[in-house]
Amino acid sequence: MSKYDPYYDKINNKYSYYLFSSIKQYDTHVYFDLYEYIVQKDILDDYNARFIDKRIVKENIVLDKEFFLYLVLVKMFLRDKTIVKDKNLRWFQGDIKKVQFPSKYYIDGVTKKNILKFRDCYTLVFFVRAIDEEFVLFDFSIPEKGKVITGIKLCKPLFEKLANKAQVVVNYGTDFSELYYKIQGLVYMIQKPLFKRHYDDITNCFDIINTSPTMLTYSNIFKILSPTVEGLLRDFFNLNNIALNKQRDLGQIISEINQNQYFEKDIIELINLVHAPIRNFSLHGNVPSEKLSKLSVIVILEIYEILYKKLYKY
Repeated sequence: MSKYDPYYDKINNKYSYYLFSSIKQYDTHVYFDLYEYIVQKDILDDYNARFIDKRIVKENIVLDKEFFLYLVLVKMFLRDKTIVKDKNLRWFQGDIKKVQFPSKYYIDGVTKKNILKFRDCYTLVFFVRAIDEEFVLFDFSIPEKGKVITGIKLCKPLFEKLANKAQVVVNYGTDFSELYYKIQGLVYMIQKPLFKRHYDDITNCFDIINTSPTMLTYSNIFKILSPTVEGLLRDFFNLNNIALNKQRDLGQIISEINQNQYFEKDIIELINLVHAPIRNFSLHGNVPSEKLSKLSVIVILEIYEILYKKLYKY
């Protein structure tokens, strides 16, 4: 894992990740070079952040002015430090300080309200091509405008920040990329007491996924993770001081959850979805097909995340 990590020093939130743009031309479109910008924050003074690293991401990017201003509005650029005029600037219309320092209602003369309307008109998509321990390689697309920027490589924390803040749809080029990306957020969630009983099994499973992608089979992962669903549900209710009347097996637990409406309908449907392959295969020493195992594994990981968020009010 990179030393610049989103969960590093969680108490002080030590590192911050931003996009750094060096603008070459600014009119109806913005022409710029894009950099990755990492700072170490002063915990006593948030404004005085110490520069750590800057890496070129992509040169000669062209975006509509409205979308560039949208990225400014969602604070993907850090004040005056990460929006600069390039030394080879060809044309800059207006005052760059109006972009660097937006007013309460305007960014460079455009109302923030109108900028936000842009998000409702277009779909922003990241097509993930590859993921390793430190970086995500992806293509950026706006399908309605036929716009595609290929080969963007960002560190994971910045990729996650951008996808979240800009409300981007994330698609994955491979099954393994999706699975790998999913477990990165769970690595930190499973350190909570809810996962204590199954922590070793889950972390061993995650290690297999991280280190053996070419030999990975979903059926083997399903065999490891399927028994954790029943145990986690029992522990979830114990930690909530809820005594289940009937808890002989997963089926009875689901029945009581339904009867007492402990969860919303969509959560119950997810649990029911993995109950069938667990009941029909795992309990008889068998495993489902790869396709069913893949679906079940993704759902099980989703259940982990849901239980974590419900218990710890995330």
